[in-house]
Amino acid sequence: MAKAGLDIFTKPEEPYRIDLEVVPRMSRNIWIAAAVGVAAALGSYQALAQQPAPGARVIQVPFGNGVYYQGSSGWVSLTMRPLLPTYDGAVREFFIGTRTLKYEMPGQHAALAVSDSKPAFYIRGYHAGSRLLLVRGSEKQDYRKITMDTSRDLKVWGRFRSGDVTEVEAEAIADGVLRVRPRTDLKPGEYVLVSSVDSSFRAIRLAYEFGVATAANR
Repeated sequence: MAKAGLDIFTKPEEPYRIDLEVVPRMSRNIWIAAAVGVAAALGSYQALAQQPAPGARVIQVPFGNGVYYQGSSGWVSLTMRPLLPTYDGAVREFFIGTRTLKYEMPGQHAALAVSDSKPAFYIRGYHAGSRLLLVRGSEKQDYRKITMDTSRDLKVWGRFRSGDVTEVEAEAIADGVLRVRPRTDLKPGEYVLVSSVDSSFRAIRLAYEFGVATAANR
């Protein structure tokens, strides 16, 4: 006669079987689902973070290195030319014994004429450490001219005349994008925004052309 209570666990339970091939697949699927969820959450957060404040002005500067102006009809790229001055062969310069440099641009007026006396320009591809200047030129019959004084410093080659130069304020508004404005109002006339190609050798410059229209032409 069996003793009471001894036959309760006489038949062992069948052990729980784990499919070793299923577990890795389940773990992998769980990790993938978690990663997708995290990525979606981060994307939503970044999208919300990048949304401008109500009433804020959205500025979308065109891609591609250059200088841009946003007018009433949209974005305009300023005409760029290498600023390579040559010796001025004017008769007066010959007789008084001084040498000056000149830089000439074809056309009496630049392709872009702005009505704002303190226009804002947006620059992509700015070379860090390069000084930015606004230089006023003189209007001739069929071209524009900038007069420079010679320099003994070969790294500079020519110096702009102080009366023709307007200092600018530069502000980084995005990665690789600068907003540039003159510190003072510009008078009507023809101008170039000048940037050095290499901060250590300022003789090579780039000139971006624009004009400020008179009140009658606005």
